[in-house]
Amino acid sequence: MLTALHDGERDWLTAVLAAPLDDLKKLVYADWLEERHDPRAAFLRGYVEASKSMDPAQLPPADGLPEEWLALIGYRITELLANTAPALRESAFTVARPALRLIETKAKEDTLPDCVSKFGGRPDLPRGFAWPTGRDCKVNFNGMHESKRPAGFLGQINLDEIATTQAARVLPPTGMFSFFASVDNDNPDALGVKCVYFPDVAALVRTTSPKPLTTGNRRTQARRLSFEETLSLPLYPYYDIGGLRSSDPKWGGVIEVDEVFEASHATNGLIAGVGKFNSDTMMGYCSQFGVCDDNVTSQFRNLIKLTDAEGRGLYLVIKADDLAARNFDALRLTHVDYNC
Repeated sequence: MLTALHDGERDWLTAVLAAPLDDLKKLVYADWLEERHDPRAAFLRGYVEASKSMDPAQLPPADGLPEEWLALIGYRITELLANTAPALRESAFTVARPALRLIETKAKEDTLPDCVSKFGGRPDLPRGFAWPTGRDCKVNFNGMHESKRPAGFLGQINLDEIATTQAARVLPPTGMFSFFASVDNDNPDALGVKCVYFPDVAALVRTTSPKPLTTGNRRTQARRLSFEETLSLPLYPYYDIGGLRSSDPKWGGVIEVDEVFEASHATNGLIAGVGKFNSDTMMGYCSQFGVCDDNVTSQFRNLIKLTDAEGRGLYLVIKADDLAARNFDALRLTHVDYNC
């Protein structure tokens, strides 16, 4: 995560993200950086000037600058739009939201400290915690099942590790998310997920799953998780229905499609670029289009993408109100990627 910052600089990033179209705020931030003899000040001023014309040739080169910083100040989104759909700048920054990119690194279970963020392996749970079964995994896809067999552990997020990030400002400031999933071996297309929130990480211990675990719920290799800050956009700013071009409500009705997408190659470049922004992120927009499409409006957060023991991608979203109320039983499993 972004760590090489001056004291107090995160407050400036928060202010910029709160008003991403306010150039004056960025220029005052640049003055603040210059007072600290930071060469990013000149870059930031050049970026502000180039964003007025949206001419990609005027964008200052970003070589050697922190990628997460470039994302948070909006440079990467501006760069994408300048090369594909420059008229969308105002609309894009109206709906952009902070997110965390998930980075997996293979690890041996014995080398991982307790309570770190990870996928797979063995979970850290309170002593005496009742391991979830299939019937406990009520966030379902393609129907429920009543299996009494143990669910599979998918991963955990230590919220202390991301507490200083922009995306985590809407999450609990401390604690652990633990994710479980259950596959019905009699109906492999039906599966359920459970998220458990543990407020006190200090009370958790490494725990071995009960036996036997069925094929779809078996333990997978541990992968250490790290995080990169970024910005997220809704995946599809427009779509075609029966040959008719129409505005997508995920962009809040702020886009006049017919005025923007005159060339199909620009549209395709934009969609591909936005897809890269959203790939495997927390708290941003869903990176899939299909079943989850109705749940990618501004009221939802893409909590996480998980992978089960069968290699399927599971996309979990939650309404902002339920997130604020810590109501994690209100999660929705909106899409399952069988080709993950």
